[in-house]
Amino acid sequence: MLTLGNIKQTTMRKIVYILFISICLTGCQKCKEKQPEPVVYTNVEPSQPVKEYCIFKPGTYWVYQDSTSGILDSVWVYQYTETTDTFEKPTNTFNICPVYLYRTFSSKYRSNNYIEFNTTFQIASNSNMVLESVIDSTGYIGQYVKLHSPFINNKVMSYITQDNCTFLQQIPTIQLSSITYSNVIKYKHSRDFSSYYFINYQHFENKTNTYFAPNIGMIRKELPDSNKVWNLIRYNIVQ
Repeated sequence: MLTLGNIKQTTMRKIVYILFISICLTGCQKCKEKQPEPVVYTNVEPSQPVKEYCIFKPGTYWVYQDSTSGILDSVWVYQYTETTDTFEKPTNTFNICPVYLYRTFSSKYRSNNYIEFNTTFQIASNSNMVLESVIDSTGYIGQYVKLHSPFINNKVMSYITQDNCTFLQQIPTIQLSSITYSNVIKYKHSRDFSSYYFINYQHFENKTNTYFAPNIGMIRKELPDSNKVWNLIRYNIVQ
């Protein structure tokens, strides 16, 4: 027999049940609202044209000759490392960017140079910079932009130091020491770090012009203030 008490108890159970379901649904909705946005990881492919001009492994060497005095400078790669850097763009999208690092030694200048191609610049500013640090027995000398892309005439880039690296032109073919090079890129540097101790580390405007060929590297260096020109005469490339 139903009594008033039983009806009240049943009604209360229903109310408690409804309240419980409502609280659960509300809590779940809040949980959904608080869920963070999914994180996306993207592997970045480096700009191939830049990589062809600048990335070299041990076994690589270049022999340059001063066109005036005949003095030689041998430069070789003795260490190579690949790693990665991470750059967030856009929000919650993390770009895994390859970084290429290698060291060279110059027999003429007795310097250990450290070259870095970090492709985070490719994501951050739609450009690429290859940086070179010059280190000799006295320590760190300086860092400059060795080359950069995109290859836009008169585009200037600099990093940390006061050296401005200007892309001048892309040359279809050029002949040096009876060798013909194609797709050569030319840069102008406002500071010279490559022959610093001959000038007591003094900086001169428009000090260095450099030429690079794909899959070979630097093929010519001009020092207008001293009328010196270094041409590549022999090389072996490992990439």
